[in-house]
Amino acid sequence: MRILISLAVFAAAMPASAGIVVLKNGETFVGKLDAKVLPPCPADPANMPETIQLSWPHNGIEGPEGRSTWEFKGHEVRWYDLSSDTPTAEYWEKFFDEEIEERWHAARERHRHAHQEKPIGLVPTPKVELWKGLEKRPLPHAGMAINPPQGWEPEGEAADAEPGEPSNPELPAESPQPLTLHPGEKAKGPRWSSKAPPSVRLWRLPAFQVEEDLEPWVAKKAAALAEERKEELVGNAAVRRTERGLAMTFTSAGEHEGVQIHTRWRVLMRDQGTYCVTFTAAAADLEQQEELVQRCLSTFKAQERE
Repeated sequence: MRILISLAVFAAAMPASAGIVVLKNGETFVGKLDAKVLPPCPADPANMPETIQLSWPHNGIEGPEGRSTWEFKGHEVRWYDLSSDTPTAEYWEKFFDEEIEERWHAARERHRHAHQEKPIGLVPTPKVELWKGLEKRPLPHAGMAINPPQGWEPEGEAADAEPGEPSNPELPAESPQPLTLHPGEKAKGPRWSSKAPPSVRLWRLPAFQVEEDLEPWVAKKAAALAEERKEELVGNAAVRRTERGLAMTFTSAGEHEGVQIHTRWRVLMRDQGTYCVTFTAAAADLEQQEELVQRCLSTFKAQERE
C-alpha cells in the first residue's frame, strides 16, 4: 500500500507530459506544456499569456527543426491545452469553422457527428469518409474555395464585372465573379433529376452590418437571401460565432419547371465580405444525397487578406 501511495504522489508531482498549441493561422504543434508555468487556456483570447513555451522531446519525438523548445507569442495563439495531444471537444465547440491543418480534419468530422447541433432544415452527415465523393483538391475562386463533387465542372469562366444591384433592398450590391458548377461528363456518383439539374454556386457580397439582436437579424437576412433566389426560407437559420465572424446555414425551397427544389446554404460573414455557397437540386434528390451535400458544403472556405 505504501508503494502504491508513493507512486501516486510521484505521478501527481510529475510535470505535464502532453500539450498542444494551435496558432491563429491553423498550424498546430504537439509537445510538452508546463502546467506549473502556464494557466489553463483562457476562454477570452484577450487574456492569453504573453508567451507560451512548448518543449521536446515528447513521446520519443524530437521538436521541429531539431528544437528543444519553441516560444510562441500569445497574440499568435488561438488555443492550447496542457493535457492533450489533439484538439479537444472544447476546441471544436469554439473553433469548428476555423482553418486547421489537414491532419485534424478527420477528428473535426468525428466531432461533427457526435456533438454538432442539428439545426432545423439541415440533416447531419453520418459517419463517412470526409472526402468520399468529392474532389481531393479544393477549387479556388475569388477568395473562396470548395471541394466540389467528383467530376463537377464550372459553367464557363467567370468574368470580371461591376457589382450588380440586387432586387431585394435588404441585401448589399453583389460583387463580381460568381461561379456555378454542374456535373460534367466524367461526374461520378448519384444520378440527378434531368428536370432540375443540381448546381453548386459560389459568390461574394459586401460585408453585412451585423445587428446586436442577432436572432431576428439572422432570420431576416436568410429570408432575404432566399427571396433573391425566388425561394422561401424553410424552418430556421442556424448561426455559429467563429474567430473570424459568423457562419450561417439554412435551407430554402422553390420550384423549377414544375419540380420542387431545395437549396442548402452556407454563408460566412467576415470583416471584408460575405461569402455564400449553395447546393441546389430537386428536393427528392437532395434528401437522398444529403451526405454528399453536407460534406461538400463543409469544405467551403473564405480566405481574406490580412
